[in-house]
Amino acid sequence: MKEGVGRALRRAIGRDDVLSRIKPRKGGVSVLMNEKRRLIFQHLMERPLTHLRELSRETGIPVGTADWHLKALMEANVVSVYQGRRRSHFYPSGWIDDSDLPCLSLLQGQTPKALYKLVQKNPGLSQTEIADKMKKYQQFVQPHIIGLERCGLLRSERKGRKKVHLVTEKLAELEQKYETRSPDYMENALEMLEKDGLNPKIRGRSKDAVRVRIDDGRNTFPIRIGANPISAIMKQR
Repeated sequence: MKEGVGRALRRAIGRDDVLSRIKPRKGGVSVLMNEKRRLIFQHLMERPLTHLRELSRETGIPVGTADWHLKALMEANVVSVYQGRRRSHFYPSGWIDDSDLPCLSLLQGQTPKALYKLVQKNPGLSQTEIADKMKKYQQFVQPHIIGLERCGLLRSERKGRKKVHLVTEKLAELEQKYETRSPDYMENALEMLEKDGLNPKIRGRSKDAVRVRIDDGRNTFPIRIGANPISAIMKQR
């Protein structure tokens, strides 16, 4: 009997438990057989919680066209959206818990991420020292510090006459959480592709992703299913 993709992945990753996190869409022609939608999906695997204009700029797909394809991907339950205070942020469906979206969408921003990494490498910096090292005005870095503290990623304490900033354990806890459940996400993503008639075949696996070939009976394309959204976000510059 031919081995199913779910069983093959369980064998590859050494897991037998399955959590149904992604709902398969109704049958028909898969949205991922479209080149631009596949490009958008892969971009969101590399840069989850990207906003529309950034996605357009980095993929070379015009804003209006990207918006149209994102709507098709959302309707098919392949991509989901988080509505931030100013922008909509897009990510692969089922990859990130709703409760983590505000925190991770903040870290996806270049300045908050750079600030977090700076404090991570140099614990105990004051706001003035952070601004100096980032070559920014204090008024510029202050709202980013406040945002990271509200998310629980940074904390502050008094050291003599000045207030200093340190990272918390929250990001490490989130990374461990998603690392633990990444096999379940990858398996469910593959099962979604299988139910969508794309005949996914595993072509390789690393710590960060499973490489898959999809096939609609006429055309074959490679796609990459990411393992951990935290790693994807934090490795970006």
